[in-house]
Amino acid sequence: MKITDVRTIPMSDPVPRERQHRTDFGTKVKSDAVLILVETDDGLTGMGASLGSPETVSAIVKYDLAPTLLGGDPMCSELLWEKMYNGSRWKPALERGHSQPSEARRGVTLEAIAWLDIAIWDVKSQAFGVPVYQALGPVRDSIRGYGSGVLFAASIHMVMSAPNCHILEVSQGYMPTMNESFNEPYDIRDGTVHAPRTPALGFTLRDDVFDRFEYVQGPEFVF
Repeated sequence: MKITDVRTIPMSDPVPRERQHRTDFGTKVKSDAVLILVETDDGLTGMGASLGSPETVSAIVKYDLAPTLLGGDPMCSELLWEKMYNGSRWKPALERGHSQPSEARRGVTLEAIAWLDIAIWDVKSQAFGVPVYQALGPVRDSIRGYGSGVLFAASIHMVMSAPNCHILEVSQGYMPTMNESFNEPYDIRDGTVHAPRTPALGFTLRDDVFDRFEYVQGPEFVF
């Protein structure tokens, strides 16, 4: 199996004026997310998603990460992390005396890598016919599961693979991108979320999801 395409689809969900609320960042006028798709020559497509500036995330994936993966084996996603941490990215700058890389870009790059990695694990789990949480292995970080439907779906699996995680933080704000992206409902009973037992993430996108959440340029928060 080979990776034939890696692409991003920016998505937005404008917040109706009557549902807008003010935070430390300003008044939230929309929610943005970037869907990441990894396609293979076997017809399997993995889904991931990232927060952050859609233009920045899309550029990092298209020009920096995708070329590393195209033609590669999705069963060997470790290449993504080796590319980030083997030192080649920052060594020239350090040799010139620059001691601190851009933390802002590093954060967005890590975000894109992490959720592109989830998309590849989605492909793997489909190939093996198991849910993502059975394929991921233990996760030890705290989990926040909101931002978009794909983020929430992946976070459910990440929680299930974490032996010491018992809380999945979820926003109660206006967020149709999280609640109206899939054909299948989330299985939440008495405040407890249950992971799908079908292969991969266990959810399929609605046919109208890209029209429903067409990307809108501009900031998410205004003052």
